[in-house]
Amino acid sequence: HEPSVAEAVTILRGLARVYEESHGIYLRDDAVVAAAELSARYLAGRQLPDKAVDVLDTACARVRISLAAAPESLERLRGELAEGERQRQALRRDAEAGLPIDHDTLQALEERLAQAESERHVQEDQGSRQRELAERRLARRQQLARAREANREEQGGEADAET
Repeated sequence: HEPSVAEAVTILRGLARVYEESHGIYLRDDAVVAAAELSARYLAGRQLPDKAVDVLDTACARVRISLAAAPESLERLRGELAEGERQRQALRRDAEAGLPIDHDTLQALEERLAQAESERHVQEDQGSRQRELAERRLARRQQLARAREANREEQGGEADAET
């Protein structure tokens, strides 16, 4: 028989720490609940908890990738810079070969490249700061979770000693 959503949530909660450690992320409980509920509602052909585990694993992997990857706007800007640089080199090569070029076009291109380069630096700095903050926040959450776990074990040991 297929487990209920509540049973799947319990199973996922047991796996949450494994996913946190393997993906290097912090996994909120509402994400665990959502994985079970949404997979039960929208994924046919498989049973709980398997489909919920796959949803949770995929979500964790995507979060980790998003923390490491550059934003789409930065990637687009880098592509524009590369294309502009190729165009500038082609114009300069033509000029060095003695071919007529539009110097206004070259000047406008160089100004556009300088502006794009400046924007790239701003976006890279911002992304770096955001990643650093996210990593510090994750480290603090993990540290707090370890401290809570140690405290629970310590209290459990005291309860055992009293009996």
